Amino acid sequence: MKRILYVILLLAVTLQGKAMSVPDSLGRADFDEFRKSMRDDFSSFRKEIMEEYIEFVRNPWESFEDEDPIPAPVIEPIPPIVRPDVVPDVIDDTPPRPIDILPLPVGPAPQPKPVEPIDVEPLEIEKYLSFTFFGTHAKVRFDAAQRVELNVLSESGVADALSMMSSPQFDAVISDCLEIRERLALSDWAYIKMLETISDKAYGGHTNSSVLFMAYIYMQSGYKMRMAIDGNRLYMLFASKHLIYDRPYYTVAGDRYCSLDEMPSRMRICQASFRGESPLSLQIVTDQKFGIDRTKERKISSKTHNGVDVAVSVNRNMLDFYSSYPTSMIGDNMLTRWAMYATAPMSSYVKEQLYPVLKEHIKGVGLLEAANRLLGLVQTGLIYGYDDEIWGGDRAFFPEESLFYDYCDCEDRSILFTRLVTELLGLDVAIVYVPGHLLAAIRLPGDVKGEAIYVDGEKYILCEPTCTNGAPVGWASLEAGVKLQAIRVPGKH
Repeated sequence: MKRILYVILLLAVTLQGKAMSVPDSLGRADFDEFRKSMRDDFSSFRKEIMEEYIEFVRNPWESFEDEDPIPAPVIEPIPPIVRPDVVPDVIDDTPPRPIDILPLPVGPAPQPKPVEPIDVEPLEIEKYLSFTFFGTHAKVRFDAAQRVELNVLSESGVADALSMMSSPQFDAVISDCLEIRERLALSDWAYIKMLETISDKAYGGHTNSSVLFMAYIYMQSGYKMRMAIDGNRLYMLFASKHLIYDRPYYTVAGDRYCSLDEMPSRMRICQASFRGESPLSLQIVTDQKFGIDRTKERKISSKTHNGVDVAVSVNRNMLDFYSSYPTSMIGDNMLTRWAMYATAPMSSYVKEQLYPVLKEHIKGVGLLEAANRLLGLVQTGLIYGYDDEIWGGDRAFFPEESLFYDYCDCEDRSILFTRLVTELLGLDVAIVYVPGHLLAAIRLPGDVKGEAIYVDGEKYILCEPTCTNGAPVGWASLEAGVKLQAIRVPGKH
């Protein structure tokens, strides 16, 4: 109870070490003493937890064998869809298609956080480690002279090194990393990649000491990880809320663990858990503030009769982040793989160029006509290409990637179209899967005719972003009787 009261009081007067206004009735000395007592209490509690953890680390680590990667679902390459000339612009109503509605995933939870707030006093001598990740410059407090080296790769050697890391010097690094995560609105994947960069920079390369340093910061930041040893090499394994495709993994106590490095097929794994730990999420729900490296401007021209020309440049640093991103699904819901891309927000840098032009283009028209104009831009302004020829295998694009790369396919176009519809029109949309193909559906008010499905009792009109010569909302090229699967993506209301 005392600790809970301390937390409430401290949050009322401080936030990550930044003091708020202090009432005149409370003297500065009294406040400083109060804050010091709170910090000491937090530090004592964290130290107690860490000591318990280290004792578990000293126990013998159990041997595990890895499990084969789960391959990502592949959309087989199909020729671009061409609309027959005889199809009218106004589509007749058709009976709803048979469909399986896959359950909606649970929304993203708050990011992991330390078991107690890390409020660090300025160090006696403050030295900084500067680094760059995804083209973004940052720095953390770190004195290379105080590095902790992992000299003996064993259970006791790891435990001893972790004990030495439990110091104000390393608390400062953790505090700064968490501040950067918040300031740059980093996703969990961006955060773990940032820690990898910091650790390798701090230790002059990818070594056992740098891996342990990263594991310590990651764990103290609130994330679930396990350490593993193979021969003379240490690994950090991270738990994910989502099933990551195409990566081998280890199952420990029911959780899947992957590594940023290639892993051997058998390792000794430490099963010690840290209080309050949470697995990493691969959902991207924020506009991450990476440094800007502008790509060459690309002109995209809709070839429909009410077409529009847009010119857009993309942040190359964001493209690099997307290239590092592992594709995954939530639970056993295959369609969440594409929903993860479709729900990722477009960056402010791209929206500031693209959205004013598109808003002007759809200004003053009804929702159906606005949707048709956005659909026409995606259908006829982009060039269809086959993933296996361009990338050597199936690869889904985030919306911004389709605006940059020369070619995109059905899944990329459906993802881009649904993002435009949700952000510019505020409509609910659905990602629709038929074996070998991905398309979209939108929930429009009123009696809109055309190919339709029902999602949660609501009528959604099918849209075919892959039709390279343009086709209106409500037209789809599907075989009779084919069964669809869909997942709803809520719009902005």
